[in-house]
Amino acid sequence: MAGFFTNAERHLIGGVILSLATFVLLLLTTFSVPFIKSIYFLQAPVGGGKVTFGAYGWCNQPAEGQGDRECFGPNMGYRWDPELIYWLTKGLITVGIACAFSLLALIALLLEIFCRPSYQLTNPIWFRVFSGLTTLTTIIAFVFATVLFHNGRIRFENRGIDASYGPAEWMLLSAMIVGFLSLCVGGPRFTGRHMYRADNRAVYNV
Repeated sequence: MAGFFTNAERHLIGGVILSLATFVLLLLTTFSVPFIKSIYFLQAPVGGGKVTFGAYGWCNQPAEGQGDRECFGPNMGYRWDPELIYWLTKGLITVGIACAFSLLALIALLLEIFCRPSYQLTNPIWFRVFSGLTTLTTIIAFVFATVLFHNGRIRFENRGIDASYGPAEWMLLSAMIVGFLSLCVGGPRFTGRHMYRADNRAVYNV
């Protein structure tokens, strides 16, 4: 694939890899509990079993022999009183929004790479727009998740329940970092003049 690019465009390979990694991380975080039971933000032992909390719901796994797993969701906002703050759970919708923006950023970058001969189908600014929105919404999602589940962990521990963070929290943090790197180094190069070309068939100023 490297031979497809000029020396000035080799960074696009890294851009594709970073954008794809961001999308996968956000996709898995979006489909955390109650979809993917092994991916959750917070876990707490309750009633001899354990309860796990994801982006759009929770699952309660009773102790062995005491019944089947009970799950709630998917739903935009969910309740687990008094440990979780309800309105903060609604803020986790930003995880899915960030995932959608990351997909659009990846598509924009791939179109820029593979549709370059047409020069009218793509514009290097779109990758940066969607990648920037991905980074922004991921930061917001991470703030919501951190405040919600850190506060929830403290409330569980105040009741003598030893709660612990799950992989979704660290996947969201990784997506934020990787998404920012993708924004910084991944896109096609351009100058401020690229939106004012006299001839749309002309190449971008790279």
